[in-house]
Amino acid sequence: MRNNRGGSSSIGYKIISYLIDKPLFGSHWKTRQYLPAFRAWGREEQWYEGNHDTIEPRAENHYSGPVVVLTGPGTVSAAEDFVVALHASGRAILVGQKTAGTTGQPLMIKLPRGGKARICTKRDMYPDGREFVGIGIIPDVKVCPTQESTAAGRDTVLVKAITLLAKESGVGPISATVLSAKVSSQHQKSPLRDRQNSIAKIMKAIKVEYDSLAVAYAKKDWNAVDTYADNVSDLFRDEFLGAFDIEIQLEQLRAEGRLNQQTKYDLMIRERREKDIKIFFGDKTDMEKLHNLIVEIEDLSDEIHDCARDGQFDGISICFTELEKRWKLLLSYMQNP
Repeated sequence: MRNNRGGSSSIGYKIISYLIDKPLFGSHWKTRQYLPAFRAWGREEQWYEGNHDTIEPRAENHYSGPVVVLTGPGTVSAAEDFVVALHASGRAILVGQKTAGTTGQPLMIKLPRGGKARICTKRDMYPDGREFVGIGIIPDVKVCPTQESTAAGRDTVLVKAITLLAKESGVGPISATVLSAKVSSQHQKSPLRDRQNSIAKIMKAIKVEYDSLAVAYAKKDWNAVDTYADNVSDLFRDEFLGAFDIEIQLEQLRAEGRLNQQTKYDLMIRERREKDIKIFFGDKTDMEKLHNLIVEIEDLSDEIHDCARDGQFDGISICFTELEKRWKLLLSYMQNP
């Protein structure tokens, strides 16, 4: 779950249903009820308390063995709901770094000069009321990747998880060592091909979301249009756009005095992603044009999402026509960089 940006909590809960033998609760949540008159009268802030989701076990294909979940700063939103439910039940060991701590239904706000921001509109908690929004879900076993391990192709978090699984399963330390070595050797065997494949997988995932968006648009299923447009926008923003502005981000961090070991590591990952994108699309690709094209696709997907949410269906038609043009252009980049 280290780089899972979320989506629908129900999908995560369905996976959990195969791992449990008794019902368990999902996240507890609440949201503000803003009543202007109450505020004027000096009354305390009001909250609406939501009901827990109950996750029922499934008898078929049940798995009762040990479970280890890998977490990190890229574990966000519905992915955190998944982690919270498993962790609260004691069904899984969490390994890695703390999560983003930012689950909750986002509200999109438009900013001046075309900018946008999202604000969390509900506060999710552990079923017992423990807070994690703004804090992060703390793993049971903390393991942080380093610049050295990443450069060498060693996934220290995964290696630790395999060691724990071997111990919990009673396989023994020798097998754990063998498995860990095998994982490391797989990373080192062909890092370039693996990194190319990672971009290919991301593009495949985006294509699935785009194709689903096109089907939903044709059916005028506006709820589905809202969801799939948001997914397309998120994938491009999270997986591509952060990699194009390395130098700008570096200067900002220096100016703000925030250039520490963690930010250096994050920038190194993004820099490598930029190189991977160039390898995937071809050395002759004009990266500035590609960047601008992806920005336009991300913006149009956001516009469709906003229009669907606000019921402005005529606006969806205009944006989708423009999105189709740019999507075809992106596909041509992949075929003829």
